[in-house]
Amino acid sequence: MHYVGEVKFVGTGHVFRLGSVRVEAFSAMTENLYKLVKDGAVGECRRLAHDPRLP
Repeated sequence: MHYVGEVKFVGTGHVFRLGSVRVEAFSAMTENLYKLVKDGAVGECRRLAHDPRLP
C-alpha cells in the first residue's frame, strides 16, 4: 500500500526486466474503491471512480 498525501492506495507491485532494464510498477486503486470491489459492489465502484469530486 502507498499513500499520496492522505489518500491510501491498495495494489500490487511488479518488478520485471525489459531487455536489460529493471522496471518497477505499482498498479492500484484507492482503498475505498478496493473495499467496494471486494464486497461485490462493482456498480458503486464504477460510479464513484468516475465522480470528478473525488480526490
